[in-house]
Amino acid sequence: MLTYEEFKERAVKEFKDYLAEEHQNCEIELRSVNKMNRPLTGLTVVPRTNNKQKICPCVYIEQMYEHYQSSDSFSATMSFYADHINEAFHHTPAVPEFTLDSLKDKIIYNVVNAESNRHILKSAPHRIIGDLAVIYRVVVHVDSSSFSSAVISDEVAVMLDVNEKTLFELASENTPKMFPSKIQKIDEMMADKMRERGVPEDVIEYHISQMQDIPEEDALYVISNKEPLGGNAVLDKNALRKVSDIIGGDFYIIPSSTEEVIAVTTAIAKEKLSSLLAEVNDRELTPNQILSYSIYKFSVSDGTVTVAVRAEAA
Repeated sequence: MLTYEEFKERAVKEFKDYLAEEHQNCEIELRSVNKMNRPLTGLTVVPRTNNKQKICPCVYIEQMYEHYQSSDSFSATMSFYADHINEAFHHTPAVPEFTLDSLKDKIIYNVVNAESNRHILKSAPHRIIGDLAVIYRVVVHVDSSSFSSAVISDEVAVMLDVNEKTLFELASENTPKMFPSKIQKIDEMMADKMRERGVPEDVIEYHISQMQDIPEEDALYVISNKEPLGGNAVLDKNALRKVSDIIGGDFYIIPSSTEEVIAVTTAIAKEKLSSLLAEVNDRELTPNQILSYSIYKFSVSDGTVTVAVRAEAA
């Protein structure tokens, strides 16, 4: 089996051979890509005639190598990811005009784990909330099932002549409109996920019935968004106030993953919640799914979100 470095070198040399005939003249480039919670190496396919009006599709060497390790077939791995590239060429959106006036309605915020995304924060406008960081993105394309976006770096911010305060103001206006938060009791969320997996309705009803006796004020509420923007809920004051109306006051926020956060009454000991969160992070989530190890608190009196229990990864 090839080592990672051997695989990467061979992929750069041979990947083009697996592409559709119309893409055989493309250039293959390796580019560092600042993905959430870890930097990746993008194998980017660049048409020789690219006029920069289209985003060049790419796949990630690290993910390709994982596929190769599980399949033990270099050619099968190349073919699998070449199919992704061939398909991407048909759906790659055009790059929007690059001015603040043209992009201001497309700027959103993205709440991420600060420590895991140091590689992004070093060169991007941001603000810190506890162990979370708020970064900014330009949405390139969005539909009912997916969206594509690009992080606004310091370099881009200079080109747009915009500071972090203005980015936050624009994002605070746009994000709730483009990606409104969804509030569900945890049993409703679980039922939806089981239906997505094809679980029979009678099985779903049985599991949900076991959770029906929990009083409204003691129930767990899931605040979600379009993946992986679940952390954005900590900035969605309208959604947080709706939850406080249901719970009846202040509540704790459990940053359960990058897909959602969970709201729960302050009657539950925050130290217990912190311990449970750490266990979920360490045992059930991949590093890319971890949002935080700290428990936060929403205060009704002033509408703020602050750290209730600060914790660190094991």
